[in-house]
Amino acid sequence: MDEKRIKKIKIEMRKKSITMKAKIQIGKKGITDEFIRELERRLEHENPIKIRVLKNSPIDVDKACEELQRRIKNLLIVDVRGRTITVYKLK
Repeated sequence: MDEKRIKKIKIEMRKKSITMKAKIQIGKKGITDEFIRELERRLEHENPIKIRVLKNSPIDVDKACEELQRRIKNLLIVDVRGRTITVYKLK
């Protein structure tokens, strides 16, 4: 996929995500296989999704972004604000 299209998707999804609330959280267990399965299931039905990284999480926001992109194919990090990550799954 070309960079121009990805940039357009990011802008569009950022606008859409402004009014959204976080749907899923990374808690004290961090990013587990269960978390990945749940996120992938939710991404099939709703796109984008906001993820909240809780303060008691063993992983910080930057590492969480890297881990999510590594474990979920075609995942696009749309926006990161504070402890909230907005992700979009490319089709």
